[in-house]
Amino acid sequence: MTTGRPATLDTPLGRYRYRHVRRAAFVGYGRVNVFLDQEALLAEPAKALLDLIYLTPGGERADYLESLRLEGLEAIRAQDLRDQARTWGKDKIARAVEAILRLRESVPETAARR
Repeated sequence: MTTGRPATLDTPLGRYRYRHVRRAAFVGYGRVNVFLDQEALLAEPAKALLDLIYLTPGGERADYLESLRLEGLEAIRAQDLRDQARTWGKDKIARAVEAILRLRESVPETAARR
């Protein structure tokens, strides 16, 4: 994600696609060391999930979310999702958050622990 222009960059390591997002939604990242003195911004789990939903047509639909077979949803705090939704200010993201929370509640405890 970028607040700049979308772009595709081909490198010996692979293809990188940069997708545009409003500056207000460019939050939810932490710095991580990747090599010696190099750092990268890594999306927090709630941010990564909502970015995927934003970029996917129909990504907020319950059937799409179920098809992802998401594991570890209990590790994402409901408040983090709701805070992200407010930051985005998009109805699609707000609907997605509520669908994710319903999905999380419907997962049996034994499955959630796996």
